[in-house]
Amino acid sequence: MTWTFGGALAGLPPGVAWAALGGAAVAGVVFVWWSYHRALVEISPGRRAILCALRWLPWLGLLLILAAPTRIHRT
Repeated sequence: MTWTFGGALAGLPPGVAWAALGGAAVAGVVFVWWSYHRALVEISPGRRAILCALRWLPWLGLLLILAAPTRIHRT
């Protein structure tokens, strides 16, 4: 399958677009982890994992929307 990017990533080669999208995803995940790691209140590890997942899922969904797939070609 070949993914055709739209939006801001439309003019970039696919490798560069995937790298930019992956870098933004990793940066968001690291920021969420860091924000709960540096919290003023002690959070149990189980609760921290749930809260991180609840913040990661919308972030990753937003990145998928920003990638704006225009077409997926089957090769």
